[in-house]
Amino acid sequence: MIPLKKTILYFALLLLTKNLTAQNIQLASSQGTGIESGGKMTRDDNGNIYCFGTFTDTLRLSNTLFAFSNGNFDCYIIKFNRYMQAQWIKTIGSSGLEGAGSIAYYDGKLYLAGWYGAQTIIHNDTMIYNFDCISPGFIASMDTSGNFIRAKAFTKTSNSISCFVNAIEVNQTGLAIAGKIKGQFDFGNGQTINTSLAGTENDIFVARFDTSFACIFALKAGSAFGIQNGNDGANSLQIDTLGNMYVAGFYGTISNLSNATLYFGAQTITANGGYGFSDYFVAKIRPNGAVAWLRGSGGSLPDFITNLCLENNTRITVAGRYSDNSNVGGIPLTPSPNEYSTFIGALDSAGTGLSAYRVSNEAIFQSLKKGADNYLYAADINNSPPSTRFKIYKIQTDTGVIAVDSITISVAGNYSFGDLIPPSSNCSEIIINCSFNEVVRYQNDTIIQNSYAQNLYDFFYGKYSMNGSLLSTPQINTPITNTFCSNTSNILLSSSTIANANDYHWQIIPSNAGSIINTGNTATLNIDSTYNGQIKIVCYASNFCDISEVSDTLDLSINQAPIIYSIDDTGFGAVESNIINASNFNWYLDNALLNFANMSTINCIGDGVYSIIATNANCSDTLASYVACIISQTNEIAAPEINIYPNPAKENITIETDPNETINAIALYDVTGKLLMQTSVPSNKAILNIRDLSKGCYFIKVQSRSSQYRSKIVIE
Repeated sequence: MIPLKKTILYFALLLLTKNLTAQNIQLASSQGTGIESGGKMTRDDNGNIYCFGTFTDTLRLSNTLFAFSNGNFDCYIIKFNRYMQAQWIKTIGSSGLEGAGSIAYYDGKLYLAGWYGAQTIIHNDTMIYNFDCISPGFIASMDTSGNFIRAKAFTKTSNSISCFVNAIEVNQTGLAIAGKIKGQFDFGNGQTINTSLAGTENDIFVARFDTSFACIFALKAGSAFGIQNGNDGANSLQIDTLGNMYVAGFYGTISNLSNATLYFGAQTITANGGYGFSDYFVAKIRPNGAVAWLRGSGGSLPDFITNLCLENNTRITVAGRYSDNSNVGGIPLTPSPNEYSTFIGALDSAGTGLSAYRVSNEAIFQSLKKGADNYLYAADINNSPPSTRFKIYKIQTDTGVIAVDSITISVAGNYSFGDLIPPSSNCSEIIINCSFNEVVRYQNDTIIQNSYAQNLYDFFYGKYSMNGSLLSTPQINTPITNTFCSNTSNILLSSSTIANANDYHWQIIPSNAGSIINTGNTATLNIDSTYNGQIKIVCYASNFCDISEVSDTLDLSINQAPIIYSIDDTGFGAVESNIINASNFNWYLDNALLNFANMSTINCIGDGVYSIIATNANCSDTLASYVACIISQTNEIAAPEINIYPNPAKENITIETDPNETINAIALYDVTGKLLMQTSVPSNKAILNIRDLSKGCYFIKVQSRSSQYRSKIVIE
């Protein structure tokens, strides 16, 4: 049985420490029932965030946004808007074990890379699986609305064992992937890779495609010592604007392999570690697949590069872990004081070292990316005592780390995955996500707390700022009442004023319940007259780039008011209303209430203007609806006869009586009883000009020398 969890969502932390008042962090968490890892992230041109990770059982972000796995681990893809509100969840899954390698965005599309563990269908593309293959690789594309476009799987024969696609990058020069591979695989267009099937070792692979997934080339690299092959893999990949690819990872991890040699195209390097421990490598591959250069180093224990970042076409920065004495392109690192240290280093486009420096103890880098402010931002997970921490670094590549901060994530275990997206232009917001087991703490304050009785994991996501400039969360001021009628107009809302905010974003949920006119931290809410039920109102504060967390939700109840579509004269001495949602009907004759009339159709009791107010519980219509009912007409007149024509009329109305009669007065009224025209004619005939009157119903009163006459007139 899955234990109950208490998760504090959308918690905006206001730090109150000595000499510090700052808004540093705003986080929410998943609410699954299994294991949800953090994921790799990318951002589109509109500031939306996409996260690609894995989960088991149920992944839940809200009561209406959740996903179920098909078996073991499935992949999830989540879109967040720029306020870090989840928009949709899509999954890739089968009864086997799926892996989320990497995600990239280019030209309106998302590109995904990973592996799968049983036959899987992505869009209309079937990912074939044979049971000799443990994990075939795949790539897929989708639009930003979550619709898959195409997918491609990499497998060939029964000798296909595994193809772990760890990295994907795409730009105007094309698409590239990298990872580790074992067996025989077909990448399309006759491009295949064959590796040794002995033992548990893998080789490095790199493949290049166009954005329609047509393969241009595929190549492998691997280490060897004598007759043995090493265990090698690529962890990170980047493409420059000229189409050159840079790939980094590890090589040489097979017991007793000693100092293995990595063969990468025509380039070779030899490991320093011995005893079967890996060294790290960086390689440059030209657009045609030729390997331009290969660099590597390492100590006597396992060393590797996890992340690679292109600062520009001439500067490549790497992040990884080393032991003992190592270097980056010939620039020595400070000897590691413990078994392991993390490092940051830079090389130029010719493979010459530019800088190298030690960062911390016992950590594994999760991310390394360049911000719009030209600083590098990195994240690692550090398991050294007293706690496991997700650490965020701000780096100047020539001088080293200039700022670092930690978020305690309690136990992260084997599912320690996270990522960050650095600030955009002139902004402080860093988007972060990471897996955790029990608790997320910042500055000794608990932000998210789970109560688990077993080894389960969630992931947190949100925003962070090293300089404490995240905007505070607005609070909506509660109206006098939280119950309104659906035809209520101009419901005024307001929120607290937020320092450094120059805009506020209001949202009504569901969106079809009405609309909000935003006027800063005040807003006017207009309810759709057909809506009935509960609505929620939230508010965000923002400046030109940084955005607050969502406010607490304002819950309002909307009761359905009657809707009066029309009131008509039946032509048979009665008036009727076309009304929905009404439980009571109050009819008026010339503004006087008719106490007997509580129905939608009534008989006219006399000439005049009839109107209605309909109610439903405490809600009434607010539309003024009127109709003139004339029941006297010829009853009030004997001979001579009065003729009014044409009816309907367009430009003129002629009123004519017996030649021996005289028309004393003519009055024209609208259906509300308002007098529009009045004249006297000392003859038996009159012509009224009605060109300036609107289309509709009117009534006319004619007073002759001997009688009175009333009639309805239609102007069309």
